Amino acid sequence: MFIDPIYVYDKFLSVLSSMNRVVISGVVLLLVAFSVQGGETLTLSQWQQANDARAVAQLMPLKRVMADVLAGEDRALRLRYPDTAAGRQWLQELTVWLVSLGVSSDRIQSETDFSALKQGAVLIDVVGE
Repeated sequence: MFIDPIYVYDKFLSVLSSMNRVVISGVVLLLVAFSVQGGETLTLSQWQQANDARAVAQLMPLKRVMADVLAGEDRALRLRYPDTAAGRQWLQELTVWLVSLGVSSDRIQSETDFSALKQGAVLIDVVGE
């Protein structure tokens, strides 16, 4: 049986090219994910399970950012939320809870975010030094 070396070489290059595209695509997706995320994600299912102050305070995304924002006077929470009626209501409820947990309302920033809409979540991060 004769194996054409040019055919094998072409197949090798084709596979290598495909692998490069996969690797590059994976790296790009990771970079996009990290740049979009940048903080914590509070999902709707997590929020729906929190029905009192203790449960809200124990939500891991909030626990992770609360200590950080309260550690510095120049720090604030940025809440990125879905631009829907439900998203605005969720933002309002979350803001009330954050104030009741000790975050001054002037240290809470909010903005709509398409990625929050896609994820069905509120994205929370700390801004400032």
